[in-house]
Amino acid sequence: MDNELENEIRHEQVGSLGTILAGFSHDMKNHLGIIRESNGLMEDLIAMGALSNDPQMAERFQKTIATIEKKVVESAKMLRNLSSFAHRSDAPMSTFDLNDLLHEALIFLSRFARLKQVKLSIQPQEGMPSLYSDPSLLHYIIHRLITICLECLEAGNELSIIAARRQESFQVIFRLDSKLQTDPESLFPPILQTAAKKLHATITVDNSSGDQSDIVLTLPSELT
Repeated sequence: MDNELENEIRHEQVGSLGTILAGFSHDMKNHLGIIRESNGLMEDLIAMGALSNDPQMAERFQKTIATIEKKVVESAKMLRNLSSFAHRSDAPMSTFDLNDLLHEALIFLSRFARLKQVKLSIQPQEGMPSLYSDPSLLHYIIHRLITICLECLEAGNELSIIAARRQESFQVIFRLDSKLQTDPESLFPPILQTAAKKLHATITVDNSSGDQSDIVLTLPSELT
């Protein structure tokens, strides 16, 4: 591959990483802000000494504790996924579970779906064998395809990400619950197609089913 094009792909990957981390840090600030506010409310309740004498205050106290627990759990989950994501880039090639990679993408990009008021979900396929490929480059391709889908959808639409095994290949299906209004060939920039070819993968569009559109990423089970 031409060095200039290789560098451009790497630049795109870094840009993709920056977007992911920006969204992640924004969500973490929100979670930690709620934890701080909840702790302040608990301090007020304790100072008032009304926890045991006023049933309503005791109920508020319990709800506050539940809120803190929920946000701590969500924050821990995001941190675990960030750690897993970071370590995927340790080696150029590795064996990994495609479902895990899709779950990571869902965690990192859910904020951008919320901003567009688009429902984002994943449908993993259980029992799939591991995939041997370049996890960092594949994560970039999936990230770009999700952002492309979000750009095509309106508030109230839904995007489902479906993992599937097809004989000797894997598929990731990005199912939009509306018809693509743009020429499919113009959706994917050349650099994205080049990145897919590096993994011997293809990106196609299927508009044959009702009022929905599928963007299908097909890749071999083992990249040699």
